[in-house]
Amino acid sequence: MNKQALRVTLEIAVGMIASAVLFYFVIRFGYTEAAANNGAITFLGLEIFSFENGTETPNTNNMMLLGVVSSLLFVVLGELMFGRKKKTSRRAA
Repeated sequence: MNKQALRVTLEIAVGMIASAVLFYFVIRFGYTEAAANNGAITFLGLEIFSFENGTETPNTNNMMLLGVVSSLLFVVLGELMFGRKKKTSRRAA
């Protein structure tokens, strides 16, 4: 595996871990309010967890979508930072 493929794979993994941690905190802090109201926990306008008649239901489709978006965001930001670093080091040489 070349360096770029390894870097992109690492960026995707970091994005997945970051989105899992983010969802943990969003659900943890929104849980009591949503459970009391039989409502839903939303993030960026998407429902990620709902309560209906005492039943807790995670919306895995929306969580997966937001996880993919965050992974892509990490890849883009990582590659921009790497490209900028590489470009700066070329100017210095």
